[in-house]
Amino acid sequence: TVADSNVEPEGHLRVHTLNEIGRRYLIPLIADYRQTFPLVTFDLTLENRIPDLGTEGFDVSVSITPNLNSQWVSRNVGATYSVLCASPDYIAHRGMPQVPEDLAGHECIRPFDDPASTRDSSTFEGPYGTVNLYIPPSDFHLNTSDGLVEAVSSGLGIGCIPAFVAAEHLADGRLIR
Repeated sequence: TVADSNVEPEGHLRVHTLNEIGRRYLIPLIADYRQTFPLVTFDLTLENRIPDLGTEGFDVSVSITPNLNSQWVSRNVGATYSVLCASPDYIAHRGMPQVPEDLAGHECIRPFDDPASTRDSSTFEGPYGTVNLYIPPSDFHLNTSDGLVEAVSSGLGIGCIPAFVAAEHLADGRLIR
């Protein structure tokens, strides 16, 4: 209806998303949108947590996790996956894992987990099918994908990095898949 009317969209939107999604995707999209509809203003909150939309006043949240609250409307706008990566120096010193089970002998840095988490197994899907594997706890923990990329690029271990975050680092050789 709005598209067919002479009314220009206006108003204010409070948007929440994860740091990487916001920086890589939402900010450029909002910039393009505002060129066409400058009367729409935004508050964009970037943080690595899922907000309580009911109490925090966000109009929309963009997340990589499914909506678990049936009181909110959700829509799948895409899919992503993660890839195991390490620095060339780490691989030169520790060797390249050939099968998922080889990860037990490596320093595996976990993204987005609470360092106090007791979850110590991971599920891998690939040419060997689905493999559930015990991963020994790491001595290094962090909670952001950009921090994980830095840690893995610095040779601290192997990390499971969202593909859209790892792509640039794989292309320029700072990381090996």
